[in-house]
Amino acid sequence: MVERPAWIVMRAVVVALVAALSDGMVVACACGPLAAAEPGVVVRRFLSDPPLCRAGRPVALTATVVNDGPADADVTASLVLPAGVRLARAPAAGPIRLETSAGERPLAFAVEADQAGPAEIVLELATLGGPVVRRPLTIDFLPPGAIQK
Repeated sequence: MVERPAWIVMRAVVVALVAALSDGMVVACACGPLAAAEPGVVVRRFLSDPPLCRAGRPVALTATVVNDGPADADVTASLVLPAGVRLARAPAAGPIRLETSAGERPLAFAVEADQAGPAEIVLELATLGGPVVRRPLTIDFLPPGAIQK
């Protein structure tokens, strides 16, 4: 039997589970202890600022990322937004260099929702030849407030 890194095995399990769920199947899964995850790009934090967000107003999102891998990495950061949420501000276009010795690096975005309600925003970090790192953030947008003068 060919030995594969734990992240490859888990990725195959997740793909099979997602495929089964998208076909309407109910799946039970029991997972035992796994080997340590492969080092690489890690999202330490992904938060909205302020924590209470209103529809119709820009909301700042901050992510703190670090490269725990063995080599420097060029990372492309993007947000996956649901319908009714738009990107108001993003980091400069192009890849971001994450050096292994540089420590944590902040990323700043801003989004704005058209309507009140929950929205799942997903931060995606892609590296050449590596798996895409995803970190979801659910924001429950409050109704727009009246602006006082």
